[in-house]
Amino acid sequence: MRRRRQIPGLLLSLLLPVLAAGQDLEAKPALRVTYDGQAAGRTVVHAVLTLPAVEVGEGALWPRRFVLTGRVRTAAAGTESFRYPLRAALSPSGETLLLEFERSLPPGDCLLLIAVEDLASHRSFSLARSLSVPRIALA
Repeated sequence: MRRRRQIPGLLLSLLLPVLAAGQDLEAKPALRVTYDGQAAGRTVVHAVLTLPAVEVGEGALWPRRFVLTGRVRTAAAGTESFRYPLRAALSPSGETLLLEFERSLPPGDCLLLIAVEDLASHRSFSLARSLSVPRIALA
């Protein structure tokens, strides 16, 4: 007869706050995308995520540090993944937080999947957005 392994009480007491802290943020971020040029046959996509600062939480030093994990799915190129460390500071009004990143994507339709985690509070959010990436003509 096999014995079940039990998580010791001390380990469980250490894990519970970490698991509880990983809750999703209530507000969904806004995503603004611009197309800034072409590099090696791909279009440079500049993305800005805007999130209400109140959703991130307080008690940590600014600027805040985040990790962005992304995945892009295209019919032509398949799936590609990326991971960027990001820093964000409060807007001058103190009401929003801006997170910016760039990625070169092949022209055409794609699905952009993004997950962002606040390294201070361990809160996270995710979003999915369909994009039609244009082919930018070289000047």
